[in-house]
Amino acid sequence: MDNLKYKLLDDNAIDIGVEGNDLLGNEIYADLEDNATVDSLLEMLPLTQSFEDYNSTEKISYLEEKPETENDREAYDPETGDLCLYEPWGNLCFFYGSAGATSDLVPIAHLESGIDEIAGIANGTDI
Repeated sequence: MDNLKYKLLDDNAIDIGVEGNDLLGNEIYADLEDNATVDSLLEMLPLTQSFEDYNSTEKISYLEEKPETENDREAYDPETGDLCLYEPWGNLCFFYGSAGATSDLVPIAHLESGIDEIAGIANGTDI
């Protein structure tokens, strides 16, 4: 099974590296948001998740445990490279295409590298 390596670079960034997966052999850097969901997810690390394509715009993975969220959020319009939590289903979303704004998305991070690698992963890939 492929394993992600997580390394906090500072208070606002994370280095996500994949061991044993040629497709994602490069390290992926992401700038973290400052919210309760990020704090909750960091406490869950390390995680290994299986991702699948959804709607040709994002790769999604369902978490075993829902992270903490804040009830009072505004609509969020994700950009290519955003990692979000879709709160109603409790799944992680890596966006590689356009999607509409919704208050159901909680921003977690923005990928600074590795967007093309995330878009290219096959359904069921563990990262």
